[in-house]
Amino acid sequence: MAGAEEAPIDIKKIQAKCKKSIFWTAWYLCEFQKLSLVLHFAMAMWFQKGLAEGNRWFLCMVPRGHFKTSLLNIAYIVHILINDPNKRILMCMHNLDEAKKKGRKIKHILQGRAMRLYFPGLVPPPDARRNVWTATEFSVTRTIESPEASVTLAGVKSGIVGGHY
Repeated sequence: MAGAEEAPIDIKKIQAKCKKSIFWTAWYLCEFQKLSLVLHFAMAMWFQKGLAEGNRWFLCMVPRGHFKTSLLNIAYIVHILINDPNKRILMCMHNLDEAKKKGRKIKHILQGRAMRLYFPGLVPPPDARRNVWTATEFSVTRTIESPEASVTLAGVKSGIVGGHY
């Protein structure tokens, strides 16, 4: 409709939804707009329920191309960091190149428009990113000093020694 004004964005409401649900983190912060309210919302709720019950191993049998990695890996890492920016995460994939590929996507999200709008306090300023963001490590703004970055990327055969993740 021409001339219609957009409804104002309720930032606090969206922040709360993102903090509560991996699905809404994926939708609003990661901007994964192809997710389905039926399949992906249910998948996110199943995953979060399993985590809350103490499960750490999951088998998600959904066909290729259905955004499993986007939701249960990329969005989950963003979800962890918006809830506790002091967490340290080791993302290990079958090889370092694949981990770096996913890491680039996470970095893009963490410095993107949606993060700057909804969680601006977590986005490090560009000069800070230059000092600590590498191809295999990056951090959000946090309140602790730690030798480990917020996210460290590795392959199965990477020689990661002595980290606290």
